[in-house]
Amino acid sequence: MSFGIDAVVHFVREDFTKGNFFENQGENLNGENAKVKFYPSCFGAGAFLYSDNWYLGASVPRFF
Repeated sequence: MSFGIDAVVHFVREDFTKGNFFENQGENLNGENAKVKFYPSCFGAGAFLYSDNWYLGASVPRFF
């Protein structure tokens, strides 16, 4: 018997010092110039049962 898992995640880095995002140029960002965010995209799993004469497999490629 074999099992497997699959995961896809995205890391997004927002750096507000690289552009002009505010009407008032002197607006304070409260010391938060860059943020790194973690976004899980999808998860999957599967199972595989096998013998010399047969096999059986099942998977769910995306839970969400």
